[in-house]
Amino acid sequence: MKLYFNEDGAFGIQPPNPDEWIEYETPLNNRINLKEDLGYKEVKDLAKIIQKSDIWNNFPAQGYTLVGAEFKGGDEDQRIDFLYLREDGAVLPCELKIGGNSHDSHGQLLRYISDLFYQDINIDYLNIHNDKYLAKIVNDTTRNILKRKYSNFIKVNNLTNKEIRLLPKSGLLIDEDFKTQLKKTVRYLNDYCGFSIQMIQIEAYVDTCWEKSWSKFKMRWDFIEIS
Repeated sequence: MKLYFNEDGAFGIQPPNPDEWIEYETPLNNRINLKEDLGYKEVKDLAKIIQKSDIWNNFPAQGYTLVGAEFKGGDEDQRIDFLYLREDGAVLPCELKIGGNSHDSHGQLLRYISDLFYQDINIDYLNIHNDKYLAKIVNDTTRNILKRKYSNFIKVNNLTNKEIRLLPKSGLLIDEDFKTQLKKTVRYLNDYCGFSIQMIQIEAYVDTCWEKSWSKFKMRWDFIEIS
């Protein structure tokens, strides 16, 4: 999956102008850090872009749709960054980071999973949190699009309470980079402990001539699955 940003900050899963494909590929090969180079904040900037991107299918990975964001999913005093529903009815939490310097995002993810494990995860649970999430969206058009997408996702995939379930050892981690210690831990959990934690790395690219002083510039984000 890729996101393409024009000079004014508008973005989509394809360049705004169909004739500009080549301008967003080879020329944009200078990788930058969203936090250090652009001053992006995790919740204010990055999380908002990922939430808006849910209007497209299969974002941030194949077969997922967003249920809710930044909400208390269980009994503990903690907020889940994102909760996703997979096309087979699996429910997975997601921990979002920015900057690529986290050593413990997998630990936060496990705390989400353990808290959700003790909840009654069913269609009603998902609908309640989806309604609360959508109620926070100010734009009526965006809210209606996301509501239809969520409802159609459940309908098209024939999801009922029979299929809806929390995967007790699965989740998503999204960051700009992953420290060696974190990748080693996740691989250990996946390979030897029966976990299925998916790491998705956001790689942001701008023109080779780009400078921090630029206020307008084209940018491409690549969402890379790290195995």
